[in-house]
Amino acid sequence: MRKNIIRFLLMILSLLIITYHGFSNDPRFSFHVNAGMALPLDENIKSGFQSGFGFSYPLSQKASISFNFSYWKSRVEEERNKLLNGKMTVTPFTVSLQYNLIKEKYIIPYIFMGIGLIFTSFKIDDYVTIPEVTLTQKVQNGISVHLGVGANVRMRESWVFFAEMLYLHREAGAETRISDMNFGVRIEEFSVNLSSISAQAGVKFTF
Repeated sequence: MRKNIIRFLLMILSLLIITYHGFSNDPRFSFHVNAGMALPLDENIKSGFQSGFGFSYPLSQKASISFNFSYWKSRVEEERNKLLNGKMTVTPFTVSLQYNLIKEKYIIPYIFMGIGLIFTSFKIDDYVTIPEVTLTQKVQNGISVHLGVGANVRMRESWVFFAEMLYLHREAGAETRISDMNFGVRIEEFSVNLSSISAQAGVKFTF
């Protein structure tokens, strides 16, 4: 897991270096905020309100790179041999390459794709066990990939409204840790499908 995070951070550093040389002749960039709904594909993980912010750098007239931080919470319903009833928090940090399908117009459709680092926490609801037994569950952090479509609508010279839909793919490892005062600790491993479809909208401000 640590190696994956190091590789991800090195990739971000490389993209920043490439970006610096790519837009050094036009150092304008944009900041954005957005909100929407995250719709997990796993039926046991319910939809949740998603919010986020980020910034973008131009690479050319039609291409750009963007960094986005998002956050959403969801209720989880118990599934046999997997997660129990509880609350899940998902915090994606994603990097996307965006390509505008047409040049400067009032409405500019675009496509994008990229990778991300997904941080996940899970808390079990009150669970009744015998006093000698303690039960906890954990979902691992890790790498994801995503792709999507969207459109920019220019409101003013520096303000842009945007709306987009994206698919995020993430299969996460998870574990149930059962601590028994009489028999020790037992760990049961399983996987959780964190893949989701998000619909979101927001505004961009160009500096």
